[in-house]
Amino acid sequence: MRALRRSSGLDKVHDFGHNFRIVLRFSGPLAIWGRDLERDGMGLSVKGFAKTAGWSAAIGLVAALSGVLGVLAVIYGLVYFGDDSGLRKSAIVARINEETNIYMLDEQTQIGSIFANAHRRYVPIDEVPAHMINALVAAEDKNFYDHVGVDPVAMFKAGVQYLKGGRMRGASTLTQQTVRNILGWWEPTVSRKFREWIAAMQLERLYSKREILEFYLNQFYVSGNGNGIGIAAKYYFNKEVKDLDLVESAFIAGSVKGPSAYDPFIKFTKERREKAIKNAYHRKNYVIKRMYEQGWVSETQFKEAWDAPVKFNRGRFRSEEVALVQLVQDQLAQKEVLKALNIEDPRELAAAGLKIYTTLDKDMQTSAQLAVRRNLARLETILKGYKSEPQEMFTKLRSLTVNDFYFGQVTGFGGTEKEPTVKLSFGLPQGEIPYESLMRYAKIMDLPWYKGWQKQLDTMMKDVKVGDVLYVEVKEYDVETHEAVAEMMKRPRVNGGLIAIDKGEVRAVVSGFDTHGFNRSVSAKRQPG
Repeated sequence: MRALRRSSGLDKVHDFGHNFRIVLRFSGPLAIWGRDLERDGMGLSVKGFAKTAGWSAAIGLVAALSGVLGVLAVIYGLVYFGDDSGLRKSAIVARINEETNIYMLDEQTQIGSIFANAHRRYVPIDEVPAHMINALVAAEDKNFYDHVGVDPVAMFKAGVQYLKGGRMRGASTLTQQTVRNILGWWEPTVSRKFREWIAAMQLERLYSKREILEFYLNQFYVSGNGNGIGIAAKYYFNKEVKDLDLVESAFIAGSVKGPSAYDPFIKFTKERREKAIKNAYHRKNYVIKRMYEQGWVSETQFKEAWDAPVKFNRGRFRSEEVALVQLVQDQLAQKEVLKALNIEDPRELAAAGLKIYTTLDKDMQTSAQLAVRRNLARLETILKGYKSEPQEMFTKLRSLTVNDFYFGQVTGFGGTEKEPTVKLSFGLPQGEIPYESLMRYAKIMDLPWYKGWQKQLDTMMKDVKVGDVLYVEVKEYDVETHEAVAEMMKRPRVNGGLIAIDKGEVRAVVSGFDTHGFNRSVSAKRQPG
């Protein structure tokens, strides 16, 4: 061993032969210990170095603990003394409160609703089946009942998986997702994430786990302009929440993060629709498996639910009675009505959660609307004869409804030369106008001329070309095969209205052919004569 002393420090060189050498360099205070090492031998030198390392580790540990305690103190202060006004019950309810719904005389058939920017049906947690709650927790946050708003274990596992080269998986808790949904915090920044953590812990401080679940269940996005479990149950299965079974609950819970991938109602082609149904089946099974792992379903329930398909049955939200809803809304906006409802501003009706029952009879309203539409279309045919509709009126559709009117595009012809038929496309649905319908249409065209309906039919069939757009009423529709039987019609330029009164009570109101905009039944001025 030889020592190399410098004014700035000390080097120790240990030569073990065979080109193997260890150099220890000491500077500052360590240089003094290095000289002690040279003077006193290796035993004392190791003790001195260990003593120095021990002090350094202790100082580092104290500094680290101080830093951690400081961060925890800041978090504690923000959670317990920070601004939580956006999470107060009044603020949350204002965002997720229920729309006002309008019903027929039977108190069951909904005419429409008054809402702000999204359909909502607020459902208390006590009305949600236990398997729906368990499915949601299993799918989104299995540690929900054990954490305080954030889940450090889940975040650590997600970080380790990412560092190992895996994809970055989400570690957000149900509480964090509830905060995002309520406050609308979606920007992908570190500062937003930190604020979300604090707000999640504040939410846990302010509310019970069941209350947080209730907030989440009434806020998550479903489809179009709808939010919450009440809308999901109606949209996917045409059911009330309390009637959802295990399979339906598992699907809804699994779909909340990416509903468009599993929603067959928004697909325009048969292939994409079938793919969505297949995706829904697999997603349902993912949730069922997690529920089984948590012990929330029995083995028998697991096997039955695993094999069961997701049986979609779309419920309708879009009101075709826009003018009628507006008529009711105008009546509600009168000062004496608002005063009786303890509402100051008519805009509050959109979140008041009221149920309005009218004197309108379901069957009479349906029959009146259909009669007006059919006869206005026939009148237009009498006045103008046959003419194809403008090409821009055709749009591809995903499904059809019986007794509704649509624009279809001619794709070909069927039947025989004497009894022809016309084939139509509506997008995903396909349809056909049978010979009997074409014959009826020809007879209506012949009413002003008396030339004979056969001649009118022959002339019309010469004019109809592949690619033409026709206006039809759907008479039959198979939701499985998407095949329809259609009745030939003509989009009317003339219009009219209807109002039916029985013993002083209004039973039916038809504003016009489209039931949008101007309400001819109550606002039109009758022409002279």
